[in-house]
Order: sequence, then structure tokens, then C-alpha cells
Amino acid sequence: LSNRILSVKDPTGSIITDPVLVPQVFVRFFSDLLSPEEGLVKPSLDEVNRFVRQPLSQDQICSLCVPVTDLEIKNTLFSLAKGKAPGPDGFSMEFYKSSWDIVGPSVLQSVHDFFINGRLLKEVNATILALIPKVPNANA
Repeated sequence: LSNRILSVKDPTGSIITDPVLVPQVFVRFFSDLLSPEEGLVKPSLDEVNRFVRQPLSQDQICSLCVPVTDLEIKNTLFSLAKGKAPGPDGFSMEFYKSSWDIVGPSVLQSVHDFFINGRLLKEVNATILALIPKVPNANA
């Protein structure tokens, strides 16, 4: 039974010991924590302009509206450091670089879709959470 969480307090303060419910309390907590807030409103252009110290020129504004190119995407990916831990999908940057001929078209399509639709694939935004007690017999 070492390295197991046997009980947890739920949001109401109740101690949950049922082995089926304990993981559900964690999933609910982190889902609520990491989910976007409901009613999140995009700021208006006037609100954004209040925080811009130096207004953009018309050329700068136009350059921000130009779609990213396949070459820009590839160059950005290939500029990332080697030797880093794999992402949630289990693949390292070395994999993507060495397999670019196979995976490149899918990566490019995903990035272009992001810029067109404003949404990432849910897999890209996946996070792995590990609960590590900092003290023996943690209970709070």
C-alpha cells in the first residue's frame, strides 16, 4: 500500500476513502482548476489599446494578419532545443525532426488550423499531473 492515496478531502471538507471515489475527487478538482472560466469575455479593441504603450504602424498591423508559412512553422520547430523530455504524446523533438517527412504535413495542418480557427487540438494542450506527497503520511 505504499505510494497510494487512501483518502482525500473533497471540496465540502468530507474525507473520501472509497477507492473508486478518491480518483474522481482528484479528476474533478483538476478539471475545474484547468478548465477555462465560464463567461470568459474577449477584451474589446479599446481595452487592448489601453495597455499598448506604442501603437502599431499600419505595416506592423498588416504583418500580423499575414498567415504563417510552412517554412516558418518548420524553422520554428527545428529551432527548439534537443535533449528535452518528451511531450504528453511521448514523442521528443528529435522524433518530430527525424520523422518530418511523415509527420510534417500533419503538424503543419494542425498549426494552420490553430491560426484559422483559434483552437488547438485538445491533445496539444494535454497535461500530465503527478501527485507527489512532500511529507510522509500526507493528509491535508
